[in-house]
Amino acid sequence: NEFIEITPSVLSLSTDPAYDIATLTPSTPTLANYVLSSSAQFYKQASLSIFDRVYTLFPSIRGEASLSSRHLLEFIQLDVEMAFSTSEDMMSIIEDMISYIWECTVERCKTEFSMLGINILKFKTPFIRMTFQEIKKDLYRGDFKENGDISQEAEVTISKKIGGPFWIIDYPAQLRCWYYKRSNRSLTKSFDLIWPEYGEIITGGERENNYRVLIKRIKEMQDDPKRYEWYLEMFKYGMPPSVGFGCGIERLIQCICRLKNIWEATLFPKVPGIICP
Repeated sequence: NEFIEITPSVLSLSTDPAYDIATLTPSTPTLANYVLSSSAQFYKQASLSIFDRVYTLFPSIRGEASLSSRHLLEFIQLDVEMAFSTSEDMMSIIEDMISYIWECTVERCKTEFSMLGINILKFKTPFIRMTFQEIKKDLYRGDFKENGDISQEAEVTISKKIGGPFWIIDYPAQLRCWYYKRSNRSLTKSFDLIWPEYGEIITGGERENNYRVLIKRIKEMQDDPKRYEWYLEMFKYGMPPSVGFGCGIERLIQCICRLKNIWEATLFPKVPGIICP
């Protein structure tokens, strides 16, 4: 689809605030203010000043609060960004990408699927789209997370009813980072792709590109704009509207192979609290 591969920096002055980050323990004073990147979010947006479509396969570090069957401390992420486009444009590209990956895997790995006892999932595009509020009010009345987000258990329950991948769209602003564009004061132009019986595998949405609005939103979320000075500087002079997403490769492998634990999806799993090679 004519996307250009970029190579962002793993060490950065600031990284995606939507996720827990790992602060680098400095070996020299010059590294004291750096963090390990939790995503390529800032770098891929910066690249849109040159290219209209970019992607990267990027090592990401996230300090998850606890051990989980779906999370790694260190993982490879496919990060994609596209200028002058909408969430609908990107969701269409993702649907084509997921369908292509699934069809190729099924075709090339029939023997392995049989050995693993994997039932071949059949689905069609476009995937079903459901708003956050539709799910919360009509389809699932169980417990949600303390912050009001949809839990993995709820995602799994709904996915069993639908029987194929589906989208959750229009997430509340309080559940998304400040760089997401909003459709109104309370809702963002964002999306999650839910894989049957596993939950979210892709998160993305449209980006806010108005400098004053970004400053306002950062302050509303009780964060300090100075932390993101190098990133925000670009928007003073004008950056294109864009949409993007992130997809963890190990989690995608876990879902395709129906693995109980994401540790099985990588050769050297890095998890919090456990020292391994």
